[in-house]
This record gives sequence, structure tokens and C-alpha cells, in this order.
Amino acid sequence: MSSDTLKKDLKILADAQLAFELNGWNNIGSIQKELQSNSLEWGTVYEKNGRTFYLNILSASKALQLLGRAD
Repeated sequence: MSSDTLKKDLKILADAQLAFELNGWNNIGSIQKELQSNSLEWGTVYEKNGRTFYLNILSASKALQLLGRAD
């Protein structure tokens, strides 16, 4: 992964986190999906109205689409 790609992915992740907060989603906490040392398995769970979303660097662009904040 190049430095530019990582910067872009982290910006998308930060934008998604902010979008969840601005849309009233509750941050349930950070979890690791499975007991693995793979950093892609770490993420933050958001909840609102009985719905949950597992946000990590891979799901961030989908989250922006879900929340209507896609670039």
C-alpha cells in the first residue's frame, strides 16, 4: 500500500466517523472481529435505531454511501 493510498483511505475513514457522529449514531466501541493479529479486523461499531454498522478502513466508503455523504 502506497503512502498516498493510505492517506486517502484514512481520510475516508475519518470522514465516515464524523458522518456517523453528525447523524446521531452511537459509538458502541472498538472491537476486533476475530482473535487475529490482522489490523483490518479492528473497527468501531456504531448503533442507531436498532441498526449496527461495523466501521473499519475497508467499510468506510460504504458507510459514506449509507449516510449520504459520499464525495
